[in-house]
Amino acid sequence: MKIIVCVFALIVLVHCQAKSIAPWARFAANIRTNSWRSVITVNRNTKIVGGSYATNGQLPFQVGMYLDGTGFCGGSLISDTVILTAGHCVVGTRTFTVHAGSIDVDLTTTPAQIVTATQKILHEFYSPTNLLNDIGLVILDAPLTGTNIGAIRLPNRLQIEETFEGAVATASGWGRVSDDDGRLSQFLKFVNVNIISNVDCEAIYGPAVNDAKLCIDTNSGFEGTCFGDSGGPLTITEADGISTAVGITSFVDDGGCQTGNPAGFTRVSMYIDWISQHSGIPVRP
Repeated sequence: MKIIVCVFALIVLVHCQAKSIAPWARFAANIRTNSWRSVITVNRNTKIVGGSYATNGQLPFQVGMYLDGTGFCGGSLISDTVILTAGHCVVGTRTFTVHAGSIDVDLTTTPAQIVTATQKILHEFYSPTNLLNDIGLVILDAPLTGTNIGAIRLPNRLQIEETFEGAVATASGWGRVSDDDGRLSQFLKFVNVNIISNVDCEAIYGPAVNDAKLCIDTNSGFEGTCFGDSGGPLTITEADGISTAVGITSFVDDGGCQTGNPAGFTRVSMYIDWISQHSGIPVRP
């Protein structure tokens, strides 16, 4: 599961036509998002590069969202009515069809829920040019509760200054398994990756990698996120054994998901006040 950015230029990872981001120095690093806005064909056999199949209930906060029926993004439940996702997944989208409670994107193998939403909140300073403030919320028309469904924990206030450099994190989604395969994976995948320093990431993509972004090592292109994973979670497991959302899948090198360059995420800890303001979820001290 990989994201698309460019270093050459960042690329968002929505399951759709990749959106090239305007040149930005070396960042001009072309960025691709991890979303997808073309007709979706589900891949029933392949899996996230370097990853493993998730089991039912393993990632209860993970949701899949069909965007206006023609695009696909991931997201994280942060309450029973609010989904945290990427800004490039909500911008221009009118209707979200949310699938939750199943590792099967078709919802054919386990009990699951499907709800719709038309209310979204895009960060007021979101920039499609360099993916600054690539964060958004989807407000559900009805709550999501039940088997294999639960909210992810958000960072606390003390973690605003935490870089998470060197931490092992988990990225997940139904995105493409490789640059050559244009289909989504039918079953939810996850992969464990290492968070790297922003200094190392900026050396590749330039100054667009600011404090509000976070990057991972893609292990020479063998592990990471890809198209269709946009908006999904990057989590760490803390000392108390509980998972905390630290990133939102955002971009990869515009050369593709397997170039070996870092994949990028929106750093959740930098937006906890914004999330609280718009969701009503109190910030943990």
